[in-house]
Amino acid sequence: MKRIMALLLSAALLLLALPALAQDMTLEDAIAKVRTTIEIDSALSEFSSSSSNSDGRTMWYLTWSSPENETYHEVSVGIDSFGVICSYYRYYESVITPRTYRSLKTLPELSEEKAIEIAREYLNKFVGESYSKFVFSKPRCSVESDAYCIYFPHYENDIPVEGSYAAFRIDAKSGTLMDYNLSSILHFTYPAPTSIKEAAEAEKVLGERSLRLVYMPFFSDNVITVKPVYTVSSQDYYDAFTLERIKNDIYFLYNDAVAREENASATASGGDSGKYIPTPQEHEEIENVANLITSAQGVEILLKMSELSFPDVTLYHENHYSTKPYYTNDTETKYYLNLSFESSDNDTTDTYAHANALLNAVSGELLSFTSYSDKDSDAPKITIEEAQKNAETFLTKYKGEKFARTRIAETENDESALTATFLYEEYINGIAFPSNHMEVTIDRTNGCVSSYSENFYENLVFTAAVDFLTQEEASQIAAENVGVNLMYFTRYENRETIVSLGYRYASDKGSYILGSDGTLLDYNGEPFDKGNAEAPALASDIEGHVCEDAAKALHAVGVYIKGDILNPDASITQGDFLMTLLMCRNYFSISDAEEAFEYAVQAGIVDAADKSLDSPLTREKGVQYIINMVGAKTISQLEGIFKTGFSDEANISTEHLGAVAIAKAVQIVYGSDGAFFPKRNVTRGETLIMLYNLLKNNVF
Repeated sequence: MKRIMALLLSAALLLLALPALAQDMTLEDAIAKVRTTIEIDSALSEFSSSSSNSDGRTMWYLTWSSPENETYHEVSVGIDSFGVICSYYRYYESVITPRTYRSLKTLPELSEEKAIEIAREYLNKFVGESYSKFVFSKPRCSVESDAYCIYFPHYENDIPVEGSYAAFRIDAKSGTLMDYNLSSILHFTYPAPTSIKEAAEAEKVLGERSLRLVYMPFFSDNVITVKPVYTVSSQDYYDAFTLERIKNDIYFLYNDAVAREENASATASGGDSGKYIPTPQEHEEIENVANLITSAQGVEILLKMSELSFPDVTLYHENHYSTKPYYTNDTETKYYLNLSFESSDNDTTDTYAHANALLNAVSGELLSFTSYSDKDSDAPKITIEEAQKNAETFLTKYKGEKFARTRIAETENDESALTATFLYEEYINGIAFPSNHMEVTIDRTNGCVSSYSENFYENLVFTAAVDFLTQEEASQIAAENVGVNLMYFTRYENRETIVSLGYRYASDKGSYILGSDGTLLDYNGEPFDKGNAEAPALASDIEGHVCEDAAKALHAVGVYIKGDILNPDASITQGDFLMTLLMCRNYFSISDAEEAFEYAVQAGIVDAADKSLDSPLTREKGVQYIINMVGAKTISQLEGIFKTGFSDEANISTEHLGAVAIAKAVQIVYGSDGAFFPKRNVTRGETLIMLYNLLKNNVF
C-alpha cells in the first residue's frame, strides 16, 4: 500500500499544468520509446497500463511484472506525450536488498562519482535534448537507506527553476537504478532574461517593500517567547523586469482555533455520582461543564447574528470539548462548542449547503465560522469597498475590544470575484503582531459574512520598541547576509499557470533579522548557523594520514568529528566520541555533547554517572561504548569466556574485556604489534577507523 501511495504521489507531482499542446504519442509509441530506452527483463511477461490527460499532455503509466504465482518483480515507468520519461520504479527482491529498518548506517560499495555518472547516463536517455538543462548540485547528493539520492536542479537560460528537478536513487552496492522522478515544467515558454533589473536594485526594493518589522512568537520548552524581528520572506517575488510585487492567487492562513479543534478530544460526560465523592479536581470540572452553553443556546446565538451568511441548513452534529494550554504563558483551560450544519433536503434537491461554527463554550463568543452553498450565484452586487465596510461593521459589533487593537493588512481582492477577504492584525507598541489576527470573508452576492476566523495569544511579554533597527539598516543586513536569488517560478492568475522570472530573498540564509541588534535568526528564532546550511566540509588535515580513507568513507554517509580540522593524533573527548558514535545511527541528529550524552544514557551506551564530556577517553572504554551501542552490552559482561589474544590482555579492565574481545572478533579493532594498549587515550583518527570498521563489516 505504501508503494502504491508513493507512485500515486509521484504521478500527482508530474501532472503539473502545461500549455495546451497537441498530443502526439499513442500507447504503442510510449511502449516503443520505453523499450528502446530501458532494458526490461524478459521474465516480466505481464503488462498493464493506465493514462491521464491534463491540458493536452498525456501521461502513460506502464507496468511490467512477473507472472502470477512467482516471486513478485516489477518495473513501472511514466512517460509523457512529448516522449520524456518522467518516472521509474524498480522492485526486484533478488537484486535490491529489501528496505528494512537498520540501526546502523551502511557504507556504500559504489563511489559517489560512479553513482553520479550512472544517474547522468539515465538522465540523458530519459529527457533527451533537455539533458543540458539539468545541472548536478553537489550538496544535494547523499547516501540514505543503502542508496545514493542524487538531484539535478532544472535551469533555463542558466537560471534555476523553482521546484523543478530530476531525482534519482542509485543502489549504493550494485549501481542499479532503484527509482527516478522528474518534477519538471520543461514545456513552458520561459521569458528571456534580457533587460532585467540588476540584483543590487532588487535588493534595495526588497529591503524597502518585503522586509517588515513585526513581533513574532517562537515556541520552545512549552513557553512562547516574543521577539521583534524583520521577516525575511522567501515567498515574496518581485518581477525581474519591473520589480513590481507579483500577485499569486494561492493564499493560506493558519487558523489556530481550527487546529485546536482538530487536535482536541471530546470532554467526557459525567455519570451518576451515586455515593462517590468527587475529588477537588473532578468537582471543579463538573462545575465548569455544568455552566457551559448548550447546543441549543449556541444555535440561538448564531441565528441572532444576522450578519452571517447562513444557508438553509439543519444542525447535525455538536461537540463540547476542552483543551489544556500547550504553553505555560496561558494556564487557563479553554472550553469550546463546535456546531456543524448541513442541508436538510439533500434527498429532494440537488443543492448542497453546510455551515460550521466554533464558539467559546463559556462566553458564547464566536471564534470561527464558515458557510457554503453550491446554489448558482449571481454576479457581485456590492463593491470591494462596501464589502470591507460590512466586515468592519461586523467586527465592531461582535469583536469590538479585539478589533480596536488591529489594523487592516495588505490584501488583494479580485473585482470580479464573488467574495472578498480582509485580514486584520494586532499592533503592539506600534509594531504588527501578525500571529494575533482576525480574518473576514464577505459574500458579495448578499453582503453577509461567509467566513470568519481569529487567533489571539494572551499573556505574552513584548519588548518595548526602543532603539530597534531601521528599515534601511535591516535592508543592508539582508543584502549582505541573505541576498536575493533570480529564478523562474510558476504562479497562478485567473486559474491559469504562468511562468514568471523574478527576484526573491534566498531561502537558505536565515528567516528573520532580530530587530534589536541585527542577529540573523532561523525559523525557530535561534541564531542562524551558517555551518548547518550545507553539509560540513571534509577535514583539511587528513591527507596522507592512516585514517584518511576511513574519514572520507564516513563523511560520505554523514559521520564525522565536528570541526574544520580533525587533529587526527589528538585525544578525543567523551563528548566528541559520543556525538560521532551516535551519527552512525540512522535516527539520531545530535547538536552538541550534552544532547549526545542524554541520548547515549537513554540508549544504554553510557551510565548517567559516567559523565565527563571534556575528558579524554581510553581505548577500552571507547570500544565498550561501541559494543554497548550495537546491543551486545549484556553479552560483553559475561565472565570467564572471553580471550582477546592481545599481548597486553592482562592490562584490560575486567569490565571491558568482553567488549574488546568482541570488537577484535568482528574486526573493529586490530591492535598494534599484537598489543591493544587499553589504557591509552583513543585518538580522533583512531575513532574514525574503529567506526569505519564497524559500519564496513556490519555484522550487528
